[in-house]
Amino acid sequence: RFCRLLFSFFCCFVWRCEEQKQEQEEKKMADKWISQEQLEESKDEGQVWLAIDGKVYDVTEFVDEHPGGVDVIQEVSGSDASNSFHDAGHSDATVKSLSKYFVGNFGTAPPVEEPKAEEVKAEEAKIEEPVVVEAKIEEPVVEDVKAEE
Repeated sequence: RFCRLLFSFFCCFVWRCEEQKQEQEEKKMADKWISQEQLEESKDEGQVWLAIDGKVYDVTEFVDEHPGGVDVIQEVSGSDASNSFHDAGHSDATVKSLSKYFVGNFGTAPPVEEPKAEEVKAEEAKIEEPVVVEAKIEEPVVEDVKAEE
């Protein structure tokens, strides 16, 4: 009984570690953007990339395992396969399993917003010029005091 409990704990630990590793990889890729041209080029390079709901997945290693056959995926490789994917009625488990194939967002990166002129002025107003303080140090006056003899 203890061994079962220990085994269950170990499996949960390994599963959680894998899940965290996958989440970290997804965060890294979240800033990567893949254009239509790059998606199309992947097909020419022998890879199988699909865009589904604004995300790009490299399913090259999965193609042979696809229950619907290789041809179904090859047909939409290098394109936005969102409609085909949803028309096929994939399960929630299948949708969730896509995350391990995620390589980036589909489209062009959103432009970096330049701050508005008012914001820049407000920011500049916060920055004050350094105040230079000049200290005038006078030398101490030393009086000669002769020691009384």
